[in-house]
Amino acid sequence: MFCSDCGYNLINESGGFCPNCGTVIETAPRPAPAPVPPMGGPGPAPMVFCIHCGSTVEAGSVFCGECGGTITAPVPPKPGPIGKKTVKQSFKRAGGGGGKGLKIGALVGLIAVFVVVVILIISRVGGGGGRGPGFADNTIAMGWNATYVINQANELWAWGNNTSAQLGDGTRTNRNIPVRIMSDIVHVQGTAAIDAERNLWVWGDNTGLDAFERLNEAERAIPQLHMENVRTHLGNMVITTEGELWGWGANYDGQLGDGSFTNRGIPVRIRDDVASVFGWRTRHLITTEGVLWGWGYNESGLIGDGSFTNRNVPVRIMDEVAAVVPSGFGVMAITGDNTLWAWGQNDSGQLGDGTFTERNMPIRVMDNVASVSTGFHQFFCEDEWVWESHVSVYALATDGTLWAWGGNGVGQLGDGSFTNRNTPIRLKENVASVSVMGGSVFAITRDNVLWAWGNNEFGQLGDGSFTNRNTPVRVREGVASVRFGGSWSVYALTTGHELWGWGSNSSGQLGDGSFTDRNTPVRIMDDVAVVRALSERVIAITRDAVLWAWGDNEMGQLGDGTMTNRNTPVRIMTDVIIPSN
Repeated sequence: MFCSDCGYNLINESGGFCPNCGTVIETAPRPAPAPVPPMGGPGPAPMVFCIHCGSTVEAGSVFCGECGGTITAPVPPKPGPIGKKTVKQSFKRAGGGGGKGLKIGALVGLIAVFVVVVILIISRVGGGGGRGPGFADNTIAMGWNATYVINQANELWAWGNNTSAQLGDGTRTNRNIPVRIMSDIVHVQGTAAIDAERNLWVWGDNTGLDAFERLNEAERAIPQLHMENVRTHLGNMVITTEGELWGWGANYDGQLGDGSFTNRGIPVRIRDDVASVFGWRTRHLITTEGVLWGWGYNESGLIGDGSFTNRNVPVRIMDEVAAVVPSGFGVMAITGDNTLWAWGQNDSGQLGDGTFTERNMPIRVMDNVASVSTGFHQFFCEDEWVWESHVSVYALATDGTLWAWGGNGVGQLGDGSFTNRNTPIRLKENVASVSVMGGSVFAITRDNVLWAWGNNEFGQLGDGSFTNRNTPVRVREGVASVRFGGSWSVYALTTGHELWGWGSNSSGQLGDGSFTDRNTPVRIMDDVAVVRALSERVIAITRDAVLWAWGDNEMGQLGDGTMTNRNTPVRIMTDVIIPSN
């Protein structure tokens, strides 16, 4: 039996109330009362209208048959194993707590939002590749001071900080060498993993939800089955193999989209036919037909529905959408014809519409856009990171031309000035890719030359100086890709598989045998296939499937058997999967 309000599995409950939401539990199905015909004979059935599209729907329906919008409370999730182990989840970020202080932790968290979510999340509808239909091949995850890796035998290994049971090894003991967690795993994202049968497993502490507090510490320290038939997973949202979107967790802004503002301890169904989902407090999804829907937090008109009101059910925004990129307090969308649209906050002109006025509906910015990236500027002042609210936007056109607009306090627009711009300005031609780290910008041209401009406080532009640049400067040739840490360190992988680094080096994260910041590239190692960085530590996988690590190690997150920072690469594991993306 399931709760009629939140879908909680009540099979082990004998009380009169649902422990998850407080709804009265009926011990037996209540018989429907005999209908009382109105005077003059039976009248028409009650009319119910969809609040999204206005279509007539059958009374009691959960979803609108015309547009798919949520009408009433969601249906209960598919039951897993009988008993409490059906209701498991983790809301803690991997490796939470500890670290090198809250200031750096906050910096890393914000950079992760804009480097990982903003830049990498952009993808065409139905994109995926990977190891199954629409499944992203994510075989490495770096949490705050914890590391997760899948090897070629599909075993999940983890090490580092374990104070919140985030390693999933049944203990709360930090580990400085890899420990085996699970087998038959194809995807990992922090304290969650998906197995080959598309089951989602979660572990770690979660003190914010009543349903999870029912578990004792031992249960939270090992992986628990959370959902079945999961195709993709993003935080506390999943898309099933059938295209259904489910969510759980905090819901104070209506960000679950289930028609309530009630936190949910188990997954609730939101809607069908979903291709991709984006965001956190403000959420957007794209359906398989390219329709964009939004809900949740709506300050500055972030949802794009023409209002400033929080929404607890998805509302239809626009059609024929191919990609969405959150940009601070704003949203960018690219339609199928490569037109860029924007809405939300506009204090630095980041919407590119010629004004500084925030917009609560999509406005057309420019045509022929292939991809878009955004970034904040931040600086270090009196031992604290200070963040400017100004957002900068970079659009790469289909012909390889790079355009920029928005905040320009450190020259990050590259137009030779330090003046904010509220319309796109043409910056550079023949660009293959652009990456943004706060107020520092990096572009690789089609001839594999790396260019950089903007903030250069730690030498992160790699031009031999510590001076901010408001025009692109040439860094080096033969560059295939660029990666960032959260501490103003930059890593370039060349076309010949050489790894180079520069910028901040306080924990030895440049791997050059020193702890000295570098303002020109230094060679770290050869034959590298993949590099990943977070905060002040780095992971590299060489082409022979060997995992190497260096940098910050105060909680054993490098996995080398010590708690000592390393300023040169150390060998950690063999036979790991080399990610394809």
